[in-house]
Order: sequence, then C-alpha cells, then structure tokens
Amino acid sequence: MTHTVHPPDQPGTASFKAFIADETLEFRELEFDRQVVEVDEVLRKAGLLPTLDHRMSELTFPGTRSLDDDEAIDLGRGELLHFVAGKLDGLKSIAIDEVVYDLPFEGLSEPALRKVARIPDDKIIVLEKKNAPDEPLDENSVTSFLGRETERYYTQDATVTVCVDGDREQEIRRGSYLLAKLVALLGIPAGYALSYVNAVGKLVQVKPGDSIAVFDGIKVFATPACGGAS
Repeated sequence: MTHTVHPPDQPGTASFKAFIADETLEFRELEFDRQVVEVDEVLRKAGLLPTLDHRMSELTFPGTRSLDDDEAIDLGRGELLHFVAGKLDGLKSIAIDEVVYDLPFEGLSEPALRKVARIPDDKIIVLEKKNAPDEPLDENSVTSFLGRETERYYTQDATVTVCVDGDREQEIRRGSYLLAKLVALLGIPAGYALSYVNAVGKLVQVKPGDSIAVFDGIKVFATPACGGAS
C-alpha cells in the first residue's frame, strides 16, 4: 500500500492592498507585504518618482484626509483605502455639496469629480459662479481649481419635468437644448413654433438656432408656425 505524505501547512504570506489614482481617477491596485507603510512607500510602489515632487490624499467617501510626506498608513483598517496623488506644490480645496475635498490637482474632469464624491448617474454637478449663472457640467467638462480659494459645486437631479401645452408632462435630462433638439425630445410635430415661460414668468418665443436651458417645471407651448403662441 502506498501512503501519500502531505507536507505540513505553510503559513501564508500576508498581503495588504490599496488603490491609487492620478487626475484621471482611474485607480490602480497596489500590494504590500506589511500592514503599516509610509506615504513615500506608496508613491514609490506606484512609480511616482521623485516622491518629494508629489502630494497624496486619501479619499474617505465623503471628503479627504491630507497626508504628510512621512506619515504612516495602516492598510489593515478593515476597508480598502483609496489614494489620489499628483505633482502639485500643495493641495487645492474644493467643496461638493458642502463637503470639502483637498486634492493634489489643478483641476478635474466631470467624470473624475463624480468619482471623487461618488455622485450617482441620476445627479448632475453644477459649478457655482459668483458673477455669472451657475454652470451645469457634462461629461466633457473640465474645471480648474486655480480661481477662487475654494471652488464650490452642488448636485441636482439629472432630469427635469417639462409641462407641454398644459396637458402633459415629460421627463428629460437637465441641460441646454437647441430648438430642433428640444422639439424632437418632446415629440412636437415638425413645423410647429415653440414658446416657453421663463424663470421670471415671461412668455418667450423660441427662434431657430436658439438654445433653451430647461429647468424643472418649465412650461412650453407648441403652435402651428402660422399661428400665435398659446
């Protein structure tokens, strides 16, 4: 009879993981064989050299935690840690829905901002403006943090309700639309003229080539082009 001899169990080598991203917010996984590491080690592992030229923050969802160059990080705290690192002399502060984020970047794209604050798809991000209308961002937007001391953003529902001719309502995505696009979205017959009640209650006739910023509850009216607005 042949006996199979099994080797004794070997203790496994512990590994600790973390994730790091640059301004694209595309995270890469890093693996360490020690539970406690320093910021410099994380940057080296990520290939961000020289490490003294980089700054790093931890995303805490929501908010951030600023990290000193020689700070020790416990990778075994029970949750996967996410860091962002960039070549910036200091950190820039932004606020999204009143939560402050200290980031090592001069600016971010809208998709990256969405990842920083874990903003769901059914919300849009709006940049507050001091001397101009607030600016809704889309997936092609890139905003700079080099203006005010703290750039401020807030979120809104991504869709709005449009009341058409006073007798039906339709949900469309919030934003600005050229007349032809809005007419198509609302199912208005070709050849009809469009007017709407603006934010101050004034009836406005829409001309070809005009762009309309729709808001929740906006009232639009469609009439044959040869007739008057309702």
